[in-house]
Amino acid sequence: FTDRTTLAQLALLMDQCSLYLGSDTGLMHFAVALGKYVIELSIELADGQPTDGASPARMGPWGVKSQIIQPLGLDDCRGFCKKSYAHCINTISVQTVETALERYFFKYRTDTW
Repeated sequence: FTDRTTLAQLALLMDQCSLYLGSDTGLMHFAVALGKYVIELSIELADGQPTDGASPARMGPWGVKSQIIQPLGLDDCRGFCKKSYAHCINTISVQTVETALERYFFKYRTDTW
C-alpha cells in the first residue's frame, strides 16, 4: 500500500488489524492511537539509557499493551549502534520475533477469529 493510500485509507486498514509489528515509525504511533497491540523492533540497544534519543522508554508505544524487542550491541557499539548500515539490529532473530508473536496470540489476544 506504500504510495497508494491516504492517511484516511490507512486508518481504515489499520482499524481492521489486531496488532502492529514493526519499527518505531509514524505508522507505529498511528497504531497506538488506534489502540492496537504493538510489537516494536527497536533500533535502540538493550543496554541504552531511557533518556537516549529514540529509547522505547521515551518514544515507544504508550497506553497500549506492547512488547519491545531491542538488539544487543556488537563490536564497539554500546548504548546505540555506531554503524551507518544494518549492524546491531541483525542480532534480533526470527525466533525472538516468533516468540513475541506467540506470546501475543496465546496470552493477549482475547477475541476469536
